Amino acid sequence: RIEAAIAWVDETFDTAESNDARGVVLMMQADTFFGSNETAAGFVDILERIEERAASFARPVLLLQGDTHAYVEDEPLAGAPNLTRIVVKGSAEAPGEEWLKLTVDPRASAFFSWERIPF
Repeated sequence: RIEAAIAWVDETFDTAESNDARGVVLMMQADTFFGSNETAAGFVDILERIEERAASFARPVLLLQGDTHAYVEDEPLAGAPNLTRIVVKGSAEAPGEEWLKLTVDPRASAFFSWERIPF
């Protein structure tokens, strides 16, 4: 699983670089950190590769995650300050929940923007 995930990360960044992409979005059904950004077991190698590739990409990178569904927005990888992680909140069945509206706009000063939308 880890080797496949690392290959997926490499393929994503290789494709973005060869297409001169303005940004990258990675999505995964996992919360890879605990509490104050302590890496969860099983994700160390994957996160190291994401950090390495995001840093060398040097353009905006979003890491979208879901699992515990408690909203988090941070920059958890010190070596890749261009990477923002968002853990989406909730599920479609729970009252008072929300969804995340992601906008990609190459004309805007912020290539990626997002908004939490309650339902």
